[in-house]
Amino acid sequence: MNKGSIAGVVVILIIVVAAVWYATKSSDRTGVEDTGGAVTLASISGLALTDLAGQSAGLAEYGGKPLVVNAWAAWCPFCIDELPAFVELQKELGDAVTIVAIDRAESAGVAAEYIDQLGIRDELVWQLDPSDSFYAQIGGFSMPETLFFNSDGSLGFHKRGPMDVAEIRQRIEALN
Repeated sequence: MNKGSIAGVVVILIIVVAAVWYATKSSDRTGVEDTGGAVTLASISGLALTDLAGQSAGLAEYGGKPLVVNAWAAWCPFCIDELPAFVELQKELGDAVTIVAIDRAESAGVAAEYIDQLGIRDELVWQLDPSDSFYAQIGGFSMPETLFFNSDGSLGFHKRGPMDVAEIRQRIEALN
């Protein structure tokens, strides 16, 4: 190998290492600092949401115990694994926590078909957000996005991006 080839390989290695480091650090950008802690259950309780049957729904009725609110969509590749993880934990934890899954601006038909394909319709609280106001209100920029609220309605954690069962469980257990 000549000096030019070695230098080229070194430059490529530096770029690859930098890209991996950046990607790792970017995926670690989670937590309350993402929203500045400004989001509370009260601040999003008045959003105009509906259930799968088209009836008016919202988040206000779920205060008083830990609450997990997940923004998802049928087009989200990570949601196909994450939604069943939420179902698993809802079954495991029962009434100790409420998990609400809010579909982002898709029709009830699209959302229901996706949920039915996964076989999880009866397990979570499903809501639709036709105007995508929830995602805008929380400052969403990733998919999925999940908010973990303490019993008093304060934001315990805001996760941007997908989680597995272990991480979801850890975040729920940290709530009070």
